Amino acid sequence: MQFVLSHADRYEEALAAVAESVSIWRDLVVPLPEEHWPKLAQSLQDLSDGLWRAGRREEALAAREESVALYRDLAQADPQEYRASLAGALVVLANKQIELRPSWESVATASESVALHRELALADPGTFLPDLASSLLYLAIGLARADRVEEALAALEESVGLKRGLLSQDPVEVAPELAYALAERALLLRSVGRGDDALEAVEEAVALTQISPSADGLECSPSRSLVLERWALLLRDAGRDEEALTAIDEAVASWRDLACAAPSFQFNLVNGLISKTMYLVRVGRLEESLRVADESVALSRDLGTSLAFKVVLASALTNQSATLLEVDREEEALRAAEESVALWRDLVSVDPNAHLPGLARSLINLSGSLAFLGHGVALAVAEETVVHFRSLSKSRPEEFRPDLARSLVPLSGCLRLAGRWEEALLCSGESVEIFRDLAPSPPVVPLLAIALEEVSRCMHAVGRHEDALDAAEEAAVLLRKPFLLVPARFASKMANIRDLYVELCAAAGRGPDNAVLEPIVQTFAALENELAGQERQG
Repeated sequence: MQFVLSHADRYEEALAAVAESVSIWRDLVVPLPEEHWPKLAQSLQDLSDGLWRAGRREEALAAREESVALYRDLAQADPQEYRASLAGALVVLANKQIELRPSWESVATASESVALHRELALADPGTFLPDLASSLLYLAIGLARADRVEEALAALEESVGLKRGLLSQDPVEVAPELAYALAERALLLRSVGRGDDALEAVEEAVALTQISPSADGLECSPSRSLVLERWALLLRDAGRDEEALTAIDEAVASWRDLACAAPSFQFNLVNGLISKTMYLVRVGRLEESLRVADESVALSRDLGTSLAFKVVLASALTNQSATLLEVDREEEALRAAEESVALWRDLVSVDPNAHLPGLARSLINLSGSLAFLGHGVALAVAEETVVHFRSLSKSRPEEFRPDLARSLVPLSGCLRLAGRWEEALLCSGESVEIFRDLAPSPPVVPLLAIALEEVSRCMHAVGRHEDALDAAEEAAVLLRKPFLLVPARFASKMANIRDLYVELCAAAGRGPDNAVLEPIVQTFAALENELAGQERQG
């Protein structure tokens, strides 16, 4: 009965039915525990599934944990009968713990599930290899969150290999699972600097999501939506911003439809909106990106107060703060950044391996807002940011060296404004060196230009005027192409570099290079005409 009701989207009735079932089995367990424990364990799993679909995730996890505890006792008493049930319950619990518990808990649960499924698969591979593959996938995700990337990649490679072997037997069931595993593999490959392999993996995943409809009977496929989010990220890394935006648009549209059908997908919708904000910024649609960022924050506040929902709210606020900085609304950016940093600090106290990157990235926004508004504490915040990214880049350099380079620029600016010019030059110079070492991809070029602008200002402050002019000119040349392609996004940064270049040319007693400056001037004129036309129409 509860299954029919849940698929009719009558969640409250379905939950009432299954909750009544749990209550009945609890009463029956009292006089005859050995006879009725299995039924109570199964009914608790049904209750957990219903609570999860209704968006009540903490309650769902509690029911799932109670069910696992019962199956553990049953398996100890009769391993032949209940070891498989325990293994199956553990794999689902590991999946739920990834979002709601510290990383070490999900790793421990998934490790136990993997060990049990290996034993079971030896005796009956046809039945238990699919669950072994799933256990390995959730183990890999937990290991990645715990910053054990190489172990995570090894587990994921094994999971993908198993799922490939199962694909021909049941493509409708296995294709979405393999697609999700490949997409997670792509994220791990990206984190160790294997960007080309990552893009190849995620493109295979995208193709697999077209094999079959959603296994849940939903019109949209959650697996495809997740894969599209990963694909958008890899497309962005490759500088294919419009394609990335198209992919994330489809993912967000799917999450909206899914959230209407099942409240649990509201969580995924918020994460999709957070990603979409970033892609809108990259193509210069700044006002639209701010509207999307605001929606993500508003929705995340309604999700709840559990660990997973706190992560989503912290991420949404970090994203909103960065977007507000893009449109020069520094006071609002500061408020969002302060709230975000406070949330991330709480999360780091629970699970530092999983949440330190989030804290460090939110601190970049906080230091930028504080520095622009002239707050003296900006320097301390910028220093803390660099400390965190130095630590992270030691263990995962491919993933975090770009963040380290980015964090050194605001630190340099704070030191320069404090009159500590030589220290500032060391910081900005290190940032430039890191960005030069990175592949000259489209995302890196504007960041290198901004770092060179800061180097130029520091060199000018210490009396190295010719070097300062050379750095400013290089910054103008580097940022010119992205500015010509997406004027709205880079206008503020381009204006700063243009003015610095012209100022340093005047100080050196020479005119600016027209080949450098003229396209920039023309694009600004066209942008001003476009804005004036929009105001007249408005």
